[in-house]
Amino acid sequence: MTVSGTPGTGTITLGSAILDATNGDCLTFSNAGVQTGQIVPYIAVDGHNFGYGQGTYTSAGTTLTRDAAEVTWNGTAVGSTPISLSSATIVGISPRGVDLSPQLFQEVITTGSQASVTFSGIPATFRDLEIRVRGRSDAAATNIKVMAQFNADTGANYQYQINQSYSSGTLFAQTPNATSAALGEITGATATASYVGMIKATVGNYRATTGFKQGLSVWGNTIGTGTFSIGAGNNGFAWSSASAIISVKVFPLAGNFVDNSIISLYLVN
Repeated sequence: MTVSGTPGTGTITLGSAILDATNGDCLTFSNAGVQTGQIVPYIAVDGHNFGYGQGTYTSAGTTLTRDAAEVTWNGTAVGSTPISLSSATIVGISPRGVDLSPQLFQEVITTGSQASVTFSGIPATFRDLEIRVRGRSDAAATNIKVMAQFNADTGANYQYQINQSYSSGTLFAQTPNATSAALGEITGATATASYVGMIKATVGNYRATTGFKQGLSVWGNTIGTGTFSIGAGNNGFAWSSASAIISVKVFPLAGNFVDNSIISLYLVN
């Protein structure tokens, strides 16, 4: 779309849709289904200069309020704050890499047995973390809990609630003052060969520096073919820290991850 007036570094007042018989016509934000108050990723092009970020759309007055952070190019250098735009600017909706979530941040496929997997250097550019585990433990049991610690904190600063069932057998249990958080269960060494467990755990607002961190998970685990052979559950867990999460350690409560277990960390908006 065109702009009305000269936006400078502030709010963009949107003009009209661009109609181009050669390259194709464009829609207005409204015609594309954007609602008042919706946050959208945008790109603003002004000659050789451009900026992309996210902004809040308002249909009254037809404006796009830009966030304080914006990736920019002024013809010579990259910047990180809103670029000054002229009346010749063209604005459109354009997903950024950060908008295409979940994004795989790091992944480990174990070779041989591995006691734990640590993901570090987590950027504070997304909203949530998603931990995925697919694999087995070599501990002598049919099913083994998988635990997590954040920022190398080994203190009694975690708590978790387990809600699980294997056939008609159920367990509802809470553990306060723990030294790690339980994400779910995977298959142990005495379970039938080749079966594995899978866990998907989400930590909300991991980058925040106020408020403790809350998480939830879902998991499924098969240990054989008879009665009580398939388990499933959901866990709630919390870490009593207001620090932004910059590293995550994932490990079986007993034993090691076996060969070809897959542990992944995704970044989610």
